[in-house]
Amino acid sequence: MPEKDLPEPVDWQNVEDVLFRLTVNDISKFAEEHPEVEFYGFAFDCNADYGQAMPCLNTPDFFQLAVERKHLSPEILAGYEKVFGKPKPLDADELVERAKSMRWALE
Repeated sequence: MPEKDLPEPVDWQNVEDVLFRLTVNDISKFAEEHPEVEFYGFAFDCNADYGQAMPCLNTPDFFQLAVERKHLSPEILAGYEKVFGKPKPLDADELVERAKSMRWALE
């Protein structure tokens, strides 16, 4: 490939700085508008195909719904069940293990 066709190098520090500023602004604004909501986890949902990095916050209530498999809308749940079948109910020990494997923590 001729040198003139090479793309400009990416300034990754600039990308990180912009992403950080946008994230802080978005989370601050959301927290001000929803002071009653408690969050325990943060992550980026990244879609490399479209160049997206979406900030995601998790709440203890939503986490519990996910552990119990009650967090999906009926339409999405029906789609999963069509493909994978209806999941078997989890007993108390399985719920504890599922919660441990799903928790966003550095334990």
